[in-house]
Amino acid sequence: MDEFIIIKVMNEAMIKLKKSKNENYTVNETIKQYLETDEDLFFKISKNNALQILTSVGVADDKLEETYRKLMNKKI
Repeated sequence: MDEFIIIKVMNEAMIKLKKSKNENYTVNETIKQYLETDEDLFFKISKNNALQILTSVGVADDKLEETYRKLMNKKI
């Protein structure tokens, strides 16, 4: 499955989770807007910003590098 689609689904789930817990989800809403408009987002931002996004959507710390590599290999 396309890693980018998985990130979008994870972000949607995180938004729902944070809403149900009455937590702030504005960062995830912003991420959602970027993900919906730019499938090349991860190629345009720094690795540091990409890892922050992946953390915000719920990617486990031990899977961050692997997930990032999969996203970056998408167009190679």
